[in-house]
Amino acid sequence: MLYDKARFHEFAIATGLPVPNAAIVGQTSELGKVRRLRFPVIMKPTDKRNFHAGAAPRLAIAQNISEAIEAGEQLLQTSRELIVQERVDGPDDSIYFCLFYRGRAATTVAMFTGRKLASIPPGTGSTACCEAAAPDTSHTLETLTRDFLEQIDYCGFGSVEYKWDPHTRRFVIIEPTVGRTDWQEESATLSGVNIPLEAYRHEFGLSAETAGSTAQRIVWQASYFNRLMVGPDCVPPDSTVYDGYWRFDDPLPAIVHYPLDACSLAGSRLARWLRSSKSDAQHHEPHWLKHKAH
Repeated sequence: MLYDKARFHEFAIATGLPVPNAAIVGQTSELGKVRRLRFPVIMKPTDKRNFHAGAAPRLAIAQNISEAIEAGEQLLQTSRELIVQERVDGPDDSIYFCLFYRGRAATTVAMFTGRKLASIPPGTGSTACCEAAAPDTSHTLETLTRDFLEQIDYCGFGSVEYKWDPHTRRFVIIEPTVGRTDWQEESATLSGVNIPLEAYRHEFGLSAETAGSTAQRIVWQASYFNRLMVGPDCVPPDSTVYDGYWRFDDPLPAIVHYPLDACSLAGSRLARWLRSSKSDAQHHEPHWLKHKAH
């Protein structure tokens, strides 16, 4: 149920969990359900395995019903079912995540709440930069998450992503993550909450280690190139920044990854330049030439 976005949405509605308004679409004839939602909407395959296998897009954004029908028809070619959610207003830094490990005897072994600072691509993508959430927010979201985990009796690693909804003045659940660890898991360890270590000690019956604390403001960035793409202003000036790949005492991950990242960044910028050049050329073409081309 937690892995399938449609089943989770149905469970959330039945149990009163805070989630965005959504419609579940299993075939193209059901795309009319989207009309009752407030646009823009985010359209996602309910099962992400096709996305992780590179066989389907992660999501699509539709600004109106015609875009939703077109995107839905394309997504349903590779996905058996879609969830179409009303997009929750607000910047990326109003998105929070609660990472956890829940072990034997319904014990929540470790938990860490972080806040996104930026995403790639903005508004819908994976975490580019993040930091620990403020204590009052952590308390609120960890209480919600513990209650949720007790209700479903989940065991293992996981996380729940939340976003502050300015219209309803509450946090809503964007999605849970199970069956895999989250992209930004290291941010917890860097902030003094080593979730994998605590899980290991718990499962072997060892005493828990006292969580470390730091007075530093820790920011985790997925990569230096991600930070270049979102802009340096996403990181507070008083922060200590840790890169997802580069460490002085362990440089090999960066040596392997960063040439690929550089090629990807150069390719995306070249593609934008080509699109811009094509648009300018069409704008300056004689009317008869544009007409002929069309």
